[in-house]
Amino acid sequence: MAITILEGLIGSTPVRDNWYRAGLANLGVALSYRFNRLGDLRDLVEAISRHRDAVELTPRAHPERPGRLNNLGTAFKARFQRLGELSDLHDAILMLREAVNLAPDSHPDKLSCLNTLGSSLEARFKCLGELSDLEEAISRHRDCVGLTPRGHPKRHGRLNNLGNALKTRFRRLGEVGDLEEAITILREAVDLIPRGHPDKPARLQSLGNSYLTRFERLGQLSDLEQAILILKDSVDLTPHGHPGKPARFTRFPRGHRHKPILLNNLGCCFQARFRRLGEPSDLKKSISILRAAVDLTPDDHPHKPAHLSELGNAFKARFNRLRKLNDLEDAILMLKNAVDLSPVVTLFSPLCLTALAVLSEPVLSASANQVTSRMQFCGIEVPMTSRLAITLQSLLVSTTLVTPSSFASGALGR
Repeated sequence: MAITILEGLIGSTPVRDNWYRAGLANLGVALSYRFNRLGDLRDLVEAISRHRDAVELTPRAHPERPGRLNNLGTAFKARFQRLGELSDLHDAILMLREAVNLAPDSHPDKLSCLNTLGSSLEARFKCLGELSDLEEAISRHRDCVGLTPRGHPKRHGRLNNLGNALKTRFRRLGEVGDLEEAITILREAVDLIPRGHPDKPARLQSLGNSYLTRFERLGQLSDLEQAILILKDSVDLTPHGHPGKPARFTRFPRGHRHKPILLNNLGCCFQARFRRLGEPSDLKKSISILRAAVDLTPDDHPHKPAHLSELGNAFKARFNRLRKLNDLEDAILMLKNAVDLSPVVTLFSPLCLTALAVLSEPVLSASANQVTSRMQFCGIEVPMTSRLAITLQSLLVSTTLVTPSSFASGALGR
């Protein structure tokens, strides 16, 4: 109804009238909202067109221009998230930078502009790896947090974005100080948000993952225990699917869309504790939780291959412990499915190498032909390159990568 009314208003208002510009901007917002609810890409495309027209008709000194630039940049970012076109992300950053530069600190849209610009820059860093994008993202998030009052209802989300950006820089540069600051900031975000808030599980997830990351770096078991407690809390707080966005847009119902990721992370924590302490109950919990993550993740979701890979690794760990062939076969099936669902897979991709690593384990007590037979039993086609790779005596899962130079240097002949 609102969209129809706004379209009628625009159609009956002179182009130079202020109401025409306002109508365009509001129509763009309404179309973006409908896209967020229904996931119809046509709404987003039209929203971008309306927002662009509104920006072009708004003078540079007009107080509404920063907000309209922010709306346009946010719409470009949404289309990038949907289609993956980098040009949309570049356009989003251009619009948002102009909005930030035009808006004084007292402008009502300043905080939103800073927050969205920071997130867009971090997204581009993850695509292109330019450290300058990440540095600017952290700076923008710091500015946003600094301008957000302590009692502001969105402060926890802005703290979360800053903490995650710092954690991203830790992964790039390895500076433990970034990780320590991230944990402090993410802890504040968790403490600010009430237990019944729908974003509480996601905030707990960010904090729990940070403790897991610090455990992986420093080896302190207390960090792993904290990660398990926090991630278990996040899973317990996440419902199994109350009404919300349809699956064709988010691919998970609201309240449920984070659950597979939360389960996967918790399962990885139990697997890490099994590797550290050797308790079979931890491995059993890991497999159960990772299986639930896989079952809840649709095949067309980008996280599905990673969830399958983690479950395959857990089955491999149990095979190594108990030497039961059915665990090996389950591992092969999970990893084969992960490879099949990955958008780009080569012999040397991490998922493919993980699958080959699973197969390399029994090579010490079985011939390559026997291993190949097991693969074929599970429905895996075995090209000659894979048969050659199977003859490797060992592959280190996730850490040691086989490269084409390994074959050239005679690694297969050992």
